[in-house]
Amino acid sequence: FSESVAKPVKGMLPTSIFYTPGWAGSPRAFFNAVLTKPESAVECEGGPTQDGTACSYASFFTMMVVLFGVVLPIGTTVYCMGFCCARTFVEKCHCCCVLCKQPNCGSSRPTIEYHTKEKVCISVCVVLMLLVFITVSLLGFLSTMQMTSDFQEIMTAMKATTSFPDDVDRQLNASFSRTEATSHAMTKKTNEWTADGATLTAAVTALNISVKQLAAKWQNVANVIEGTASNGRSDNPCTYYYNGSAAKYEGQLGVWTSTLGTNSSNALPGIICCDQVNHTNCIQGSHPTGLPTVLYPSGTPAPTCSTLSRIGDNVTGTINAVPKACPCCCVCQQNIDALDAVAARMPTPEQLAMVTPTVAQEALTATIFGLHQYLTKSLDTFQAYFSQLKTALEPVDLVLGDPVTITAGAAGGWTFACMGAVIAFFAWLFVNVHCWWVGYICGFTTMFIMSVMFGVTTAVVIPFGDLCEGLPKTGEDPSPWLVTFSPDLQIASVDPVLRRLHSDCLVLTNTKNPSLWNVGGYDESEVLQIFQNFNISKRTPEYVSEQILDTKEHTLAVTMSMDATKELTESSPHFWGGAAGLQQEQVVTVDNSNLTSAAPYRDRFREFRATLRESLAAMQASLVVVEKQREALIKVTDVMSSNLTAMRAESELSMNLIGDEVIAAANCSHLNTLYMDVRNPTCERFSKSLDSMWALFFICGFCWYIMFFIICRGSKHTMQRRGLAKVDPSSSAGDEGGIVKLKKDKDEKDAGKKGDKYKEG
Repeated sequence: FSESVAKPVKGMLPTSIFYTPGWAGSPRAFFNAVLTKPESAVECEGGPTQDGTACSYASFFTMMVVLFGVVLPIGTTVYCMGFCCARTFVEKCHCCCVLCKQPNCGSSRPTIEYHTKEKVCISVCVVLMLLVFITVSLLGFLSTMQMTSDFQEIMTAMKATTSFPDDVDRQLNASFSRTEATSHAMTKKTNEWTADGATLTAAVTALNISVKQLAAKWQNVANVIEGTASNGRSDNPCTYYYNGSAAKYEGQLGVWTSTLGTNSSNALPGIICCDQVNHTNCIQGSHPTGLPTVLYPSGTPAPTCSTLSRIGDNVTGTINAVPKACPCCCVCQQNIDALDAVAARMPTPEQLAMVTPTVAQEALTATIFGLHQYLTKSLDTFQAYFSQLKTALEPVDLVLGDPVTITAGAAGGWTFACMGAVIAFFAWLFVNVHCWWVGYICGFTTMFIMSVMFGVTTAVVIPFGDLCEGLPKTGEDPSPWLVTFSPDLQIASVDPVLRRLHSDCLVLTNTKNPSLWNVGGYDESEVLQIFQNFNISKRTPEYVSEQILDTKEHTLAVTMSMDATKELTESSPHFWGGAAGLQQEQVVTVDNSNLTSAAPYRDRFREFRATLRESLAAMQASLVVVEKQREALIKVTDVMSSNLTAMRAESELSMNLIGDEVIAAANCSHLNTLYMDVRNPTCERFSKSLDSMWALFFICGFCWYIMFFIICRGSKHTMQRRGLAKVDPSSSAGDEGGIVKLKKDKDEKDAGKKGDKYKEG
């Protein structure tokens, strides 16, 4: 009915004179002025018909209210009063009958004798109009009841909507409680994987100390061989060269490197210390001539720092010693550099902390609680948005809240609307003149009320319909609607939270990830990233832990020379400056052993060997400790690496689960259901019920103008049927002479009656 009748009635209204129909123009400007400037009146600087302004919109329905609520009822009242005067006081007020232009116009009596055809026509009209008024009243009653039902549905949905944040809060509490329980279980299980962190730290520390001690033992061996500096320094370090270029041993690579005249280091694969091979294509060491090592217990200098020769024959000759620079222990420096490389690669405390991570339960719980609070606050805008609408509708709810009162009022009101037509029908049916005028008075009252109601409700129906046109549906762009809440009618000045609330939750423009996080200004990826900070896979990636826990690779420099180091003895050429150094010992032990002067040197060589043997034994013992601690560390790191793999899997799964739960808890697609549960009954049903009732006011009031003519004509027909006539029944409607004669006879008859009464008196 709304689409078939109310919409065309709306189409007949002169809206185009004032503004262009459509929400984006004057209607939006009007509601914007009401919402953003409620304390000030609508400004009309551009005139009442300037399109796109609030003034043009307000002027239109003000005109409708004045026209139909004031002018039309008053005009109709004046007209009906004049008509009543013509019927009642025509003998004294002939001017009221001028428009009729009938010879005997006036009074309530018939003017002419009416033909049967006209009487039948009026009878049919009475019945048809009765049916029309009954139908209109029935539709009006149904529309009123439907409107009440629809409004109750709106208020029910509104109450559900405004109570929704409490429901969501309970759901969020439950969801975050589950999340917190999940986090507790996860952190407990995850932290068990790294419970052996102290063992790993102790093993690394022990190996690191042992490696440094082994390097110190090697330095002791080197000091025995290389002596001390002449300036009082406790050692006399050597500098190493390869074909004249500075060389350095890269312990981790296991090769010597040389600059070879360039700024970059070049590896020298296959190049070894010269004291092993005694050729020129090798690593040579040199240092300033210093002081030989003092041997214990004799206190004599080491013989390796002198060149021995015999002066004279092998019987009477003497041993001559010429001081020289002590030999360089190239292999000692090579092992020291290797051990330094191992020590440098050992995990630092920071790195150990990375491979023994723990998840802080308190921090994770605080994060979850903070997100819960933030998410709850995101609902405040939604609640405030619908609370305003609910507050605005509560007075109407109080009026329409009692179904019994509404039913009785609707039934009584619409029954009265057709009562005049029913009385007129009975007047026609029972040929009762007085009933026609009772119906006329009822009809006039109905017309007056309907006209006022039509005019007044226009100020509600028109804005309400435009408001529904502006309210976005699911999937529509909410920007045209949101501009209503902007002080300058620009979308940029609308509260961003309100904009995101509509696009993400209410109308679901964002269908990919509708979330309250987006409403609050958080991207879901940012929320997930918060939990990834607790994810062991992200904190300690696998490639990082593999590098830190690769003990075999860290100690490779030691293991490459471990077997060779175990086989070293005091007779190894490495400690004598090569084979030439060993040959110096033979000068006094083999070739000239019979000479008396050779004896002291033999004792010194014997003491040197003992000192060197003791230093080597201490170094090799330290090497055994390093080897054992290395094996122990490898076992610990293997276990820790395996635990970290399991820990990453558990952490990844748990953090993703927690993140998914938090994201799922914030999904706001159900807000669209609540929003549409308010919009649909409001705009798809209540608005149409309101339109229907508004159109019925118009139809009912308009039909009474037709009914007025039918009643006036029908009352004269009834008088004629009852024998009350001004005309001679034998004369026709056009026989003016008969009518005049009848009136003259009547006057004489009346005068005779007066004379008889006089005589009788």
